[in-house]
Amino acid sequence: MDSLAIPLAVFAPDLDPQNPALQRVTYQYQGLDANGRIVSLPRNELSEAIAVCLMTELATNWQPSEEGKMFGVLLTEKDGKYWVLKAFSGLWRGQAVWTGWVPPVSGREKIALAEQETLQQLDKIKQQLFDLTKSFIEKDFQILDKTFQAQVEEINYQLRQRKQERQQIRQKIDEDLLNNQLSQSLTFLTHQSQQDGLRKRHWKQERDAQLQPLLKQLQQQKTQQQNLKQQRKLLSQQLTQQFHAAYSLTNFAGRSASLRSLLDQVTTGTGECCAPKLLHYAATNGFKPLSMAEFWWGMGTNDKISGKFYEACAERCQPLMGFMLSGLGDFSSVKKINNTKDESTNLLAINLEILYL
Repeated sequence: MDSLAIPLAVFAPDLDPQNPALQRVTYQYQGLDANGRIVSLPRNELSEAIAVCLMTELATNWQPSEEGKMFGVLLTEKDGKYWVLKAFSGLWRGQAVWTGWVPPVSGREKIALAEQETLQQLDKIKQQLFDLTKSFIEKDFQILDKTFQAQVEEINYQLRQRKQERQQIRQKIDEDLLNNQLSQSLTFLTHQSQQDGLRKRHWKQERDAQLQPLLKQLQQQKTQQQNLKQQRKLLSQQLTQQFHAAYSLTNFAGRSASLRSLLDQVTTGTGECCAPKLLHYAATNGFKPLSMAEFWWGMGTNDKISGKFYEACAERCQPLMGFMLSGLGDFSSVKKINNTKDESTNLLAINLEILYL
């Protein structure tokens, strides 16, 4: 038997898959097949109980500070026996493949060389951006600019003082001097005012002569940063598109298709979540899915809580469900989702609290 498939009797020896109490449906993975019919797979009390067993396993070697991620279990049937498959989303502890866990969907190896070359380019861009952030151009510009700002404030203050003094002198000489003396004094004051204006213009020229080269270098640096970020974005998008063209998913009707052909818009991480990995593996290895459950484990986020069950994500998984579940048959007799259930207060959630002791 497949080395990744664990007998239910070994994985969860205390669970009886025939127990009616464990068949209550808590959520439906579902979508429309190519003929517009609803195809679905339940998450029920049984798959949640199996998931709790996996949580117990994870709790034994999980670091408190370890980054959280989504995990999943799929209860299947093959050759008249029950089997459990388990998977994690994306990378776990920096690796995509771990012994005993369902591997990533095949396809990555088709673009291994392109991936390596692109990652090298991205690393190079990352280093270039880092080097630009260490440049002293902006710092030098800011220091010099502040120096000149302080100087211009001082100069303006002095010029205002001198202007006020001239105004006071003009007022006084209007009263005390004769016409000839008045004309000479006013000429002197006008010349002094012109000299002050000339002094300020010379100072501005000196300031611009020092600031402009730095400003030009700074603008060139910012343009270079923007170009590098745009180049990084395009390379990442190109690699993502190559991934999505190479990733091929198989459903239970025996049909295979690339992510690109299945979705109008593919977001990052599509095909790397637990549900697609588990269903693809089951379909390509002859396992019939019976129920599935996904949960978050580890450090929480703004919208994820450790030990809580989650539905298929709307952006990456839900759009694939119709294709992935095609060929499973009609699950219309299965109970619909019980919307009144509060997952945070059920018995399983109470058990989860014990795991943290």
